[in-house]
Amino acid sequence: MKGTKFLFGFFFITVGTLIFIDNFNHIYGAEELWRLWPLILILLGVSSLITLAYLKNIMMSIIGIISALTIFSSMQDEAVYVSDYHNEKVYSTSDTTYIAYDAGLQDTTFLSIGAGAMNIDFIGSDDTSLVMIESEKQFFQKDDEDSLSISELEIEKTIKNGQMHLSVDMSGNIKMFSNNKLKHALFHLHKKPIWNLNLEGGASSFNADLSSLKVSNINVGVGASDVSLKLGNLTDSIHVDIDGGVAKFHIDIPDDIGCRISHESALTNHEFPGFIQKSDLNYETPNYQSSKKKITIHLETGISSISVKTYKQIPPVSPVMPNEGMKDSMLQKLDIKPNKQSRKL
Repeated sequence: MKGTKFLFGFFFITVGTLIFIDNFNHIYGAEELWRLWPLILILLGVSSLITLAYLKNIMMSIIGIISALTIFSSMQDEAVYVSDYHNEKVYSTSDTTYIAYDAGLQDTTFLSIGAGAMNIDFIGSDDTSLVMIESEKQFFQKDDEDSLSISELEIEKTIKNGQMHLSVDMSGNIKMFSNNKLKHALFHLHKKPIWNLNLEGGASSFNADLSSLKVSNINVGVGASDVSLKLGNLTDSIHVDIDGGVAKFHIDIPDDIGCRISHESALTNHEFPGFIQKSDLNYETPNYQSSKKKITIHLETGISSISVKTYKQIPPVSPVMPNEGMKDSMLQKLDIKPNKQSRKL
């Protein structure tokens, strides 16, 4: 109990101090502090082997400080700005990249994304492209420089067994205490393929509305991140595998699909409303065994907050266009009577 007291005490003190300083003078490079998160797992392991109370308290204090640094890293403002700092000017620009849809390939498509510290959103698209990426870049230029250093995304396309494999590297030339980076990207994914997604990020934020897409597998590996997934019911089976450090996860699933959750987490706050606990680490929806469509979710996280909730998916309503027979019938039912004003006319 005392160890937890030290952990949360130093955590809140450190977060509060960092936010206070950042309010008056932006802490450049703080978004790279997420890289410290593996130390939390190391120190938790060391702490479990120590029997002396005062050493445990020291370990918990250090864990609290490192957790605060990684959380603060993910809280950094992602807004685009222009400012002067030590004769450097920070600029931003945007770009759109298209990856063509090849009707000659199989529908199954694999997309792997590597990101540093940035926000990434996903939506379904009726666009003719397989993938359209709207990216926002940030770069800086010193007053005595003529050239600009800009982070770029790298895309690798390969075809294996008639299936498209895409690898998108969005980490660019990010360096500690540097402002060269991609800040935000919006992925428009074609609705026809069956998607297999692999998302790797540090202090990244993933917000993916996949409810209108056919999805088979989702693998997420993150550090200090915020991950939000909304799944649909267009495939019979969806497997989600999440490996995270200090992160927040929220998953929405259709209520007409059976879902099973298994998690192996250290210090985790989880919320699975409507699920039945089958064992210490396994949960199922009441309709899991009877449902023809299933979602399985495996979670392996550090200090995280996890919620999995159901929602009612409403099918799109197609407008009914009356045919000629219906029009005549509708006209016959109209009873048009003149009012007082019309009689005068």
